[in-house]
Amino acid sequence: VNKFPKFSGKEADPISLATERQKTFWNRKTVIISTPTIEDGQITRELSICDVVYDYHVPCPHCGKMQTLKFGQIKWPKELERNDPAYAMRVRESAWYECESCLGEITDLQRPEMLQGGEWVARNQSRKTPRSVGFSLPSFYSPWLTWGDMAEAFVKAEPYPEKLMSVINSWFAEPWVQKIETSSEVDILKACCDLPGQVVPHDAVALTCGIDCQKYGFWFVVRAWARDYTSWLIHYGTLATWQDVENLLFDVEYPVLETNQKMRVWRAGIDTGGTSGDGQSMTEEAYWWLRRNGIGRGARVWGTKGSSVALSGKISPGKPLDRTPSGKPIPGGLQVMMLDTGKLKDAYHYRLHRALEGLSMAAYLHAETNAEYVSHILAEEKRRDRHGGESWVKVRKDNHLFDCEIIAMALAEPEWPGGGVHLLAGYLDNSAQDVNRLNRTAQPQRERRW
Repeated sequence: VNKFPKFSGKEADPISLATERQKTFWNRKTVIISTPTIEDGQITRELSICDVVYDYHVPCPHCGKMQTLKFGQIKWPKELERNDPAYAMRVRESAWYECESCLGEITDLQRPEMLQGGEWVARNQSRKTPRSVGFSLPSFYSPWLTWGDMAEAFVKAEPYPEKLMSVINSWFAEPWVQKIETSSEVDILKACCDLPGQVVPHDAVALTCGIDCQKYGFWFVVRAWARDYTSWLIHYGTLATWQDVENLLFDVEYPVLETNQKMRVWRAGIDTGGTSGDGQSMTEEAYWWLRRNGIGRGARVWGTKGSSVALSGKISPGKPLDRTPSGKPIPGGLQVMMLDTGKLKDAYHYRLHRALEGLSMAAYLHAETNAEYVSHILAEEKRRDRHGGESWVKVRKDNHLFDCEIIAMALAEPEWPGGGVHLLAGYLDNSAQDVNRLNRTAQPQRERRW
């Protein structure tokens, strides 16, 4: 029922209409079933108004204590390395369930006996003879799944809010509650760490740069990435000319903290939109610049564009372009990457909140981040319309650094051509040839042909 529309044409919602059809039956019974979605979804509201709600309690095979199964009791060895490409598989192979009473280790072989010995227990009961009864049953009770299956599904989905939502809904049988909006500048600045500006942390393996074209000049963000997708804002600001863009992407070297190493930008993305001061399309300027500088000078630079429709993922290659908007031919063609900005903005705020909580795969800010950066991040809010849909709405004029952050994050994602930063190891040194080599080997055949 959570997929039902809020309104049925010009009438009420479908559940209300179905309930109306039952009025003439004295022995009517309504059964409402759904996987949860968001916290104000239909099934969550219906469960909250039940006179009694039941959960399935099972006995521990060691101490006999009756308890509900919870994901927090599924354990795996803490010494497993998150950066290991086989991390999820190793979690699956080593996971077990820990009794919340005796802390005994419960294996998959003991689960069938636990399930057979279980019983439904009421959370609370508001009236002696309940008229509405609710039941909650997550996937932890499925005899066809193992503790390892559940642990693997979680660790694979944890870095990505859209995948984690599916796990929370379908496996945990809980509504998805995501902190999207941050209420104040103070909340954002809590993500600051001790890292100085324009310095690369020791764990970083690559730098990405997002650039937003404006009528006069450019905004940019440079972000450092570790292999586990923890990231740090290291530089942001404005640039006046295309020459300044070239200097940033191809010449600037950022020192690595506590080493003699230096790092250049690995990948960059330029938003292909706007209008230049003389009336010429900024999109065309960006196209010509990308044709001259996109490949071969160090950082690999792509043109990007926000998609007007939702994509199946966060990133999708656009159709190859052979002409500019004014009709001029583009020798050799050009491919622009389409970005689902809604999904990427969700992911940015999700990782920003992980920084507030000190978790892995977080998005940190450097110690010198100021109010100007925060104002750009808070320039958009996620709102729900009358039909229940959610979208990002611009509430302030300047959101350019937010757009830059989205581009910089997309460049590191596994969906990007050539793969994500989890495939990298070690430093990119201060040699432009080294950055070129890595970018060439990271491109699929289709990209090299273009």
